[in-house]
Amino acid sequence: MRSCCIRIIFYIFQLTILLLISNSFCAQNILSILSGTVIDSESRAPLSGAIIKTANFVNGEKGIVTDSLGRFRIALTPGRHTIKVEYLGYDSKAINDIMLGTGSEVSVMIMLTERARQIGEVFIGAETRMTH
Repeated sequence: MRSCCIRIIFYIFQLTILLLISNSFCAQNILSILSGTVIDSESRAPLSGAIIKTANFVNGEKGIVTDSLGRFRIALTPGRHTIKVEYLGYDSKAINDIMLGTGSEVSVMIMLTERARQIGEVFIGAETRMTH
């Protein structure tokens, strides 16, 4: 009788552990989607190849590149996220506190401003050489 009770308790313990593990795996699979478009702030033209980076303490850093229409789509865990957008020749931009609910999709429009850089004087010279 005693070994039967111990066996039942052992099975209940195993079942509880199994349920806890499966719940944690299911909870991790419920992701949210952050999508959007990156465009030039003046011309409103899409910026193909812009880099979107997100970092949080749970997932580490993730990054994605915009497609030919300036669009991106990235799966993240629910919660608050900060993204940084970079594109060559443009000022980078950070967007803080984007809240993603469980299983939701949030879309953002990101406008980047072209960075004006003035360079110094450039001298171009050429030499001619005579060969015999």
